[in-house]
Amino acid sequence: MKIILLEDIRGVGRQGEVKNVPDGYARNFLLPQRKAEIANKEALSRLEFKKSSQLKVQEEAEVNLARLRKEPLVFYLKTGPKGEIYDSLNAEEIEKGLAEKGYPNAEVELKHPIKKIGETKLVISFGWGIKGEITILVQPRQP
Repeated sequence: MKIILLEDIRGVGRQGEVKNVPDGYARNFLLPQRKAEIANKEALSRLEFKKSSQLKVQEEAEVNLARLRKEPLVFYLKTGPKGEIYDSLNAEEIEKGLAEKGYPNAEVELKHPIKKIGETKLVISFGWGIKGEITILVQPRQP
């Protein structure tokens, strides 16, 4: 029986793949547990539409990552008159800044808040396995 996998199944295939499996395996296990659906015309057209939509999203994410690598983002930390730092920059603030610049789906991987002035490299992810290193510029903001 020809089916479309709705999730990854060890020994059978990955989500979204069209596979031929024994009829009994499909009827008794895959279909009742909603791990697969029968690969009819309607289901195959939905799958193609979904894959094309995913490709568009992936291409857009790759373009966004390339743009971010070219232009560093600037953030400001509150500092004192002698240069001492009173503030820190965390992942949520960076994601908010990215969303304001037009990158709403970006996720920042940051272990510790940034507490220094200057350039900092960090890893950013747009999903779909698209991640890369970008540079942000942290500058002092005088009170």
